[in-house]
Amino acid sequence: MTASEPLDDIHMPNNSILPVIISFGLFVSAFGFMYRQEHSWGLPVIFIGLGITFATMLVRSLKDDHGYHIHKEDLTDDDDKEVKA
Repeated sequence: MTASEPLDDIHMPNNSILPVIISFGLFVSAFGFMYRQEHSWGLPVIFIGLGITFATMLVRSLKDDHGYHIHKEDLTDDDDKEVKA
């Protein structure tokens, strides 16, 4: 198969817990939206969840993540792609 563009090194980000925290903030906010009409604590829970989400997004944006590179020599190595019975 011919590549559509020249093969180059791929930049990958480091592992991070921040996306999990963003998901948790959205979960808390959705929980508040579900009970907003029935309970008085629904509105503060919405704002707490959105605060967690946006604060974590801000941290993720401002954090300097250099990551790592997958070199093109590792991508074109065909020795590992053999079928072994």
